[in-house]
Amino acid sequence: MELKFKSNVPIIVCVAFLSCFQFSTILAQDNSNVKEPPVPVYIISPIHEDSLGGTGERIAQVNSQSNDSIIKKLDTLQQQAHKSSAESTIHFIWLYTLIALLGIMNIVLLFSSSHIRKELVQMRRFEHQRILLASESPAIPQPTPNILEAPFKQEPTLLKAQVRTRKPRTLKPRVKKEK
Repeated sequence: MELKFKSNVPIIVCVAFLSCFQFSTILAQDNSNVKEPPVPVYIISPIHEDSLGGTGERIAQVNSQSNDSIIKKLDTLQQQAHKSSAESTIHFIWLYTLIALLGIMNIVLLFSSSHIRKELVQMRRFEHQRILLASESPAIPQPTPNILEAPFKQEPTLLKAQVRTRKPRTLKPRVKKEK
């Protein structure tokens, strides 16, 4: 019996919750005691022309002229804003095009300088091999051409630190302790 009760507890809670929820929606829809506000009644009276009618027309003409001038100024301001926006866009595109061209030129320059360095190293090897061959066979004396290095920034040569000489280690004779 106790097992069945424990398994039915969630179902009982859900049923109680749903019944409370349904009851609260029914109460929320019960509007019988609420009074609606009264409907406003407007009285329309016929228009009577008086002496102020002519001045009203002149004021309307002045207002329309001022509105026209304001609209014209607004149009010119909008055109100037569009023009300046287009100019700034063109300058922006121009700037990024120049930056891209500089990047491409930098890549080409790096590629060509590395290619020149490889060729220079290869020419040095050939020159070194030629000097070795020339020293082995003195029968054909030929002047060795000097290869000029391309001006580029070389890495500084590392100087070796001076090594200190150590004094030889002298071993002292051990003295055995007598017991």
